[in-house]
Amino acid sequence: MRFFLDWILPVALFLAFLSLTHFIVSLECCSPGWYSNGKKVSFPLGERVESPKEMVLTTEFESSGERLFLVLPRLGLSNLIVEFNGRKILQIGGDGKNVRMWTYTFSVPLDAEKGKNTVILKTRLLYDYRMNWPPYISSDPWKAVLMSNLVFSEFPKAAFGMILLLGIFSMVLPSSFKRFGNVALGISLILMSFYLLDFAYFPLVLSDEAFLTMRKIFYSLPYMAFGFFYIGVNEAIIGRKPGMVIPVILIGLGASILFLPFNVARSLTFALSPLALFTVTVLLIFILLERSVPSGPFLFLGLTVYHHTFSTAFNFPNPSLLSYGVVYASAAVWRHLYEEYKRLNLGLESERRRAFLDPLTSAYNRRFLEKGIFNADGTVVFVDLDDFKRYNDLHGHEAGDEILKRFTEVARESLRKSDIVVRFG
Repeated sequence: MRFFLDWILPVALFLAFLSLTHFIVSLECCSPGWYSNGKKVSFPLGERVESPKEMVLTTEFESSGERLFLVLPRLGLSNLIVEFNGRKILQIGGDGKNVRMWTYTFSVPLDAEKGKNTVILKTRLLYDYRMNWPPYISSDPWKAVLMSNLVFSEFPKAAFGMILLLGIFSMVLPSSFKRFGNVALGISLILMSFYLLDFAYFPLVLSDEAFLTMRKIFYSLPYMAFGFFYIGVNEAIIGRKPGMVIPVILIGLGASILFLPFNVARSLTFALSPLALFTVTVLLIFILLERSVPSGPFLFLGLTVYHHTFSTAFNFPNPSLLSYGVVYASAAVWRHLYEEYKRLNLGLESERRRAFLDPLTSAYNRRFLEKGIFNADGTVVFVDLDDFKRYNDLHGHEAGDEILKRFTEVARESLRKSDIVVRFG
């Protein structure tokens, strides 16, 4: 069972989610050919943009006059103007304003004319762009649009709230078990929850400067989050003293990204990718070798990190599953915090019981009586053992202790379960 949970289940879930993304993509209809400057372009389409420039994509299609929709599937752009038969029908950002639109699938109604129709997409490329899937024309796009937005945009929004609350909870735990490892886990979850916002669509319209600053924040968050996560998992969950070199480098470099010019920060971000993957790999090895730690959630997180990194590096047109990996790994953190909280409560309950129990006879002591925990209709009976002091003097205190313990046992056996026995003297 442990082998299934630690190995089979995370791999199966990863493959299932990967298949789901491909199924959603397969729901998208065939796209007409798109052209730029008279040359046909192929997808995925993208490049690194060092300074802002304009890009225009054009396509033509034949229609019999039916109701059609232009579907824009998660375009990696920051602004877009759509023109249809010479009329502007949609504007997202534009005129020096930018919107994060790469996680959302838009559907735009077209009043198509009989015969040839023309669609023109205009965008001002502020920085790197990527278009995994071409826009397409469909008469019934709702299933694909709904599933795409639900899986790739709405889920990260929900994950943001859940993980943020979990991170805050681990930060404000009772001081009796607020170890540094738990605090580090809380910081990592809070940072990662805000990083998940980069996977959800929020129609914030920003200036160029504000937009690039936002990009630097999203560049820095995962590196700092993985640095604290490395510390927290090692110390709080695995129970080993973590080496601080790797996390300090990740946290320091991640923080430094915020203060660098955008182009430098972008280059440093991509240069740090091998270090981040190395950190994830080392952490996975530590977890997989530690048999007392459930490793399935962390293995799933590692697979989504590898998938996200290599898909980006090698231009694979696969949606990121990282938000699902973060949620699954946070479940392991939740389990750890629950176990710690349960141990704390059991310890407090044990201490409370010891405070009201006589250590010799295990009966309640006088402090219990002073609390006045009684039923208003109940009865209190005081029992005195005659000449008990003389018995102690003749036979010794150890023999007297045995009498007290035996008397307590007889009293319990003779009374109802709802009655209590208290040693008063």
